[in-house]
Amino acid sequence: MAEIKITPLGAGQDVGRSCILASIGDKHIMLDCGMHMGFNDERRFPDFSYITDGSLTEHLDCVIISHFHLDHCGALPYMTEMVGYTGPIYMTQPTKALCPVLLEDMRKVAVERKGETNFFTSSMIKDCMKKVTTVALHETVKVDEELEIKAYYAGHVLGAAMFQVKVGSHSLVYTGDYNMTPDRHLGAAWIDKCRPDLLITESTYATTIRDSKRCRERDFLKKIHSCVDRGGKVLIPVFALGRVQELCILLDTYWDRMNLTVPVYFTMGLAETVTNGAVYFMGLAETVTNRAVYFMGLAETVTNGAVYFMGLAETVTNGAVYFIRLFETVTNGPVYFTMGFAETVTNGAVYFIGLAKTVTNGAVYFMGLAETVTNGAVYFTMGLAETANKYYRMFITWTNQKIRRTFVHRNMFDFKHIKPFDKSYIDNPGPMVVFATPGMLHAGLSLAVFKKWAPHEQNMVSPPKWTA
Repeated sequence: MAEIKITPLGAGQDVGRSCILASIGDKHIMLDCGMHMGFNDERRFPDFSYITDGSLTEHLDCVIISHFHLDHCGALPYMTEMVGYTGPIYMTQPTKALCPVLLEDMRKVAVERKGETNFFTSSMIKDCMKKVTTVALHETVKVDEELEIKAYYAGHVLGAAMFQVKVGSHSLVYTGDYNMTPDRHLGAAWIDKCRPDLLITESTYATTIRDSKRCRERDFLKKIHSCVDRGGKVLIPVFALGRVQELCILLDTYWDRMNLTVPVYFTMGLAETVTNGAVYFMGLAETVTNRAVYFMGLAETVTNGAVYFMGLAETVTNGAVYFIRLFETVTNGPVYFTMGFAETVTNGAVYFIGLAKTVTNGAVYFMGLAETVTNGAVYFTMGLAETANKYYRMFITWTNQKIRRTFVHRNMFDFKHIKPFDKSYIDNPGPMVVFATPGMLHAGLSLAVFKKWAPHEQNMVSPPKWTA
């Protein structure tokens, strides 16, 4: 039997910096490559010298990323662009789409706001993501003739996966973070019946006995309601994408049921750049050339006014573009899409999946995200509802059965009571609830709100998960 050896480079005895080297015989697989949010020095990243003093590429056969949370993917650009790993990297498609969003936001906080050094750049994040190979659920991927991996639904966050790793007749299962109970937006984890030689599983709450989910939700809502009833403000520090979607569904539904009018806000800041006419929106837009706009490689060409998205456009007749029957008609300029993909094109404003609002003086407004364009920089203040809408439309098959069944008729992520937050609201009188990033309360707007509201005893902070 081949020897199986495990070397934790992080998350061995604490939460954060998940990074495990698994060796099966002469095959070496890195499971996650996270950062520790509680450190601001070299301890934030795994110490790769424990693996080898030589080339990581020569020593590792592949890297597997389970999901987009920074404690599982945050060190990946450091590893590829600064340490120099160039070998295979595997993750699911939603994880690949969302990783650069959180990585860039974290880089901005660390470098631009806190002035930290020895940190990866925006271009390094983009270059890192180009090295990633995506895997589908239940797809067996042969890394080489001996090593193969297979992804399973983990139910933790959008795109989260458990992985089975096989080398010959030997195997291990790495769960990453997973959830066995379906919630308001995701299903439960699922894996084939198997007998691995080794199981590496999340154990953050392994010895914790908790009340039922219903009891915890009721307690969460009761405390928030009690605080705002006495005129207090509630800060809920969260990660921009992940479990916060479920919390927003919970709070929005409760606000509707109780007829509450206290404002609820979500805040998240992102900035990209506009260079030579190219609009970079979280890596979605690559280039704008000859009026062709490329969103994640969706738009291929623009010919005679026809925009082709992933081969969806079949024909262009009398100015009408047909997107596999998603598109209805074009009459006197307005473009109509079914399924809420686009509304109208008016006075130069193009609506792509509700992403674009207007184009004014060279400023392109996506989902109301762009506030200003200053010195070539586009500043986005992203509301959670818009973020969730875009990604849950894109990866609707990863959500639970209820959302998939009702999505075309009712979008559960069009929140009625949750609105985008402006920093000036911090000093507003009266009660309010604010979901603010980052979730660790170590920097950014969540820390600024905390410092402002903490001295007043009627206010409350309610961290929804473990915080460093």
